[in-house]
Amino acid sequence: MDLSENQGILLVGQDGFIRVRQYKGDYTTGQDARAKPIFQAMVSNPDMTYFGTGFVLGIPRIFNFSKVPEYPLYIAVGTTQDAILASYYSYRNLMCGIAFVVTLILMGSFGVLIRAYQSEEALRVARAGQDSLLTKIADTVPISVVLVRLTDNTIIYANQQCLDTFRVSSEEALVGRKSSDFWADLKDREKYVQSMTADGQVRHLEKQMKRNDGEVFWAQISSSLLEYQGERIGLSSINDIEEHKQLEEELKRLATTDHLTGVANRRLMMETIEHEFKRNKRYSGNLTVLLLDIDHFKKVNDKFGHHVGDEALIHFANVCRSEVREIDFVGRTGGEEFAVLLPDTDLEGGLQVAERIREKVSAAQLRIESHFLILIRLTTSIGVAALTHEDFKAGDMLRRADKALYGAKHLGRNKVVG
Repeated sequence: MDLSENQGILLVGQDGFIRVRQYKGDYTTGQDARAKPIFQAMVSNPDMTYFGTGFVLGIPRIFNFSKVPEYPLYIAVGTTQDAILASYYSYRNLMCGIAFVVTLILMGSFGVLIRAYQSEEALRVARAGQDSLLTKIADTVPISVVLVRLTDNTIIYANQQCLDTFRVSSEEALVGRKSSDFWADLKDREKYVQSMTADGQVRHLEKQMKRNDGEVFWAQISSSLLEYQGERIGLSSINDIEEHKQLEEELKRLATTDHLTGVANRRLMMETIEHEFKRNKRYSGNLTVLLLDIDHFKKVNDKFGHHVGDEALIHFANVCRSEVREIDFVGRTGGEEFAVLLPDTDLEGGLQVAERIREKVSAAQLRIESHFLILIRLTTSIGVAALTHEDFKAGDMLRRADKALYGAKHLGRNKVVG
């Protein structure tokens, strides 16, 4: 099979063993993937897109899964994040190169245009000369080009691409306006002007700008400072990168979100716990963590199947989210294991939140329409621990919460222990 350098394909049995794997021309077989999070995700939802580490090398990839009809096999095709973004980076580098060349050309030529804009009569003359070679060059390039007089923040020239990008009907409707009208955050513009004034240029600055109709978008800005008769003129090229930013954000979301429940995945949850631990340790703040485990969850999967188990996990995650504040953090750390992080909360407050979650889980009846109506009542065991002066690292607090969770199970489950 013809695959690109960054692609791989695998056939994995339902027993968790790799039947065949092809990557960069190499073929391997027989590895045990049962403990891999990616295999667990594949079993839970065999027709999906998944972002995570691969089966063998542990390289972050985006996978597409599918179950092979009538065979106990799954097929997975993986592609690296860099490969997906390659076209974006290639396009961005091309635009940067074009912008640099155009800037060099225009820096030498715009002196004429700047000179023309010094009087009202010259302004009419300059506008009458739109057939000039300079204007043709600027209007041909696929980059927004704009001239701004920095002393009064006034736009004195914009090419056609700039009009299109900012959704302005004509140059007359743009020239004479303040450039600050098109920045989403004026503080960003102030820092941009300061940087250009200090260094004489700005390269590849990524900031949010604003179109004429008010829509905010991400732009990449490169600028050079020109001096004419004591006035400072900013010559800028602006590239609309909104679509590429959205792609980057989606990849980040896939990398940090549990694909099934929509809460944080284990990696993001642990990073957040570590960050909040250090912050509250430094400022002597309150911090409490809850570790939750759905009781007898394996019986749900065994009796009703993984599709019902998935619905139960989604239901449980939604209950947890419904009982916490906006500043709190919910994550799935394992198969049926969850964690809730409660900033600015002491142990007593954490126990109260845990009890609310436990009561709501046990009181709710989960209704699932399948070939027949399935009614399920879940229960959960919860261990609670709060930050203490004796904790030197986040793991100390987590170990106490895990010990409390074990105690809740030992007491018969459906309990809260702290």
